[in-house]
Amino acid sequence: MRHIIDRALTSDITADFEAFCQRLNDARARLMQNPLPHMGLPARDDDVAEMQAMAEKLADGAERILLLGTGGSSLGAQVLAQINGAGTPAGLFAGDVKLVFVDNLDADSYA
Repeated sequence: MRHIIDRALTSDITADFEAFCQRLNDARARLMQNPLPHMGLPARDDDVAEMQAMAEKLADGAERILLLGTGGSSLGAQVLAQINGAGTPAGLFAGDVKLVFVDNLDADSYA
């Protein structure tokens, strides 16, 4: 790939390109030393037990749990539910409580 870049660079922009690459490398190094907090969330599991307890409490005596979203904001929860079998032929979970994802931008449809 470098040979393609070398052929595309002309002498009048080489210095600017190299300076840009250096700034990009510096920014990457800073990010690696101090990563953004949300970038570590996928590795966390210290809150799973608490979330499971909360889900069991919510599901106790319920037939249906509605998850409201607008324009895709509930897609993450929908993916996690499907990974765990909800809405799939594998069946329901949490004592056969049905999860219903209501994902709509129209307030009248919610009503």
